[in-house]
Amino acid sequence: MERYNNMVRSIVEKFPNIKIAGTTLREVVSGLINNWSASMYHDGQFFEARRYENLEI
Repeated sequence: MERYNNMVRSIVEKFPNIKIAGTTLREVVSGLINNWSASMYHDGQFFEARRYENLEI
């Protein structure tokens, strides 16, 4: 997660008109199972969605 936050901070520094950035955070467990969450940056803060584990896709 910290790598994502650092990447977003660097992008917002280069492009200050960006107000909101978001992404899904997926962790592949197997070909059918993923862990899933999301993160959003807004107004200098990061917000994380709940983590869903072992989702069958």
